[in-house]
Amino acid sequence: MFTAEKEIRGGLAQINLVEHFVENIVREFNLYSTLQGSLTIATLEAFKCAVLRGNNADANKVVKLKCTANADEVVISVFDESHQCDYAAAFAQADLHAENSGLYLIKTLSDGVEMADGGAGFIMTFHAPVLENNHRLSNERMRVLNRVMNGKEQQQITTQHANVVLEVE
Repeated sequence: MFTAEKEIRGGLAQINLVEHFVENIVREFNLYSTLQGSLTIATLEAFKCAVLRGNNADANKVVKLKCTANADEVVISVFDESHQCDYAAAFAQADLHAENSGLYLIKTLSDGVEMADGGAGFIMTFHAPVLENNHRLSNERMRVLNRVMNGKEQQQITTQHANVVLEVE
């Protein structure tokens, strides 16, 4: 089993550290690159929620990332310092073209997501495509990413204090 942990302070200005965290997971556990996109986007969106909603954009607060991986799955947890965010209703209404589109991406790109610690944490599960029967999951994730990137409407999901822009057409 592989385990990695990282604490990030500094808000969205440190979003590149989240990308490096996921890149290290993919490299260390030798995961298929098709899974990297799902891991990266879902983890970035969970990080943004933790910073903006959980920590109220306070750059002095910490967001904790943790990954455990084995031959069957990768589990990534993202925890903020709050205990007050209730995402249940937001997840139920998550839509690609709504304010909570990040939650939609988390829900769609992961194979399972649950809230923990009173809403202070996302626990996302991804089936690791190391077996042939999981190839289908990778293809489904790629279709979702392609739909997001090549849709018919144009929308920008931007992060304040970071150079991250996802254009959805």
